[in-house]
Amino acid sequence: MKWSECEERTGQFFSKLKDPVPPDRRSNVVYRISCGACEGVYVGTTGRMLTTRVREHFRDCRTPIQREKAAASALCEHSHDTGHVFRFDEAEILDTHQHYGKRLMLEALHIKCNIDVAITTSAAKKLWEKGGPGDMKMPSATSGPLAPLQLHGGPEHQVWRDSTWSTQGEILTPRRTFQQAQETNSTGSTGILR
Repeated sequence: MKWSECEERTGQFFSKLKDPVPPDRRSNVVYRISCGACEGVYVGTTGRMLTTRVREHFRDCRTPIQREKAAASALCEHSHDTGHVFRFDEAEILDTHQHYGKRLMLEALHIKCNIDVAITTSAAKKLWEKGGPGDMKMPSATSGPLAPLQLHGGPEHQVWRDSTWSTQGEILTPRRTFQQAQETNSTGSTGILR
């Protein structure tokens, strides 16, 4: 009997030794949380477990914003300004990636693809505003809300064109839009950047 035949047989008996990680316990994710009162959605990213970050959002929305402190996130700001309650228990994973800079880019792409309903800071909305024809160039590495994209691997000559990033001849698009993510269960997306 050959070793490869033996290995195939043992693989049949012990195919999956580890249990899959539940979606709420995953880390390094791009996620979305829907507003319970309007069509707005908040897109964020975290390197920690999703449950940890969702709990932080929940806690930040419960505590009143002090005048000298800014809101912890656009989600918190939207909740305090409008009185809307978010569906924290329905937080959904849109993409995953180990690399922080690429995760930020995925987050930006998901926001851009759904800018009409995205709850984000006003500076980011201005950056992603839909304008006339033409390209929107990346901000410099020292300014703008998406400066971390520049600091984590994005060359200065990246251009946003027709809902895609053009970088050195390569086109990057998000794997799915919000509607596609709702139709499928996001239990194990791997993202588009490898």
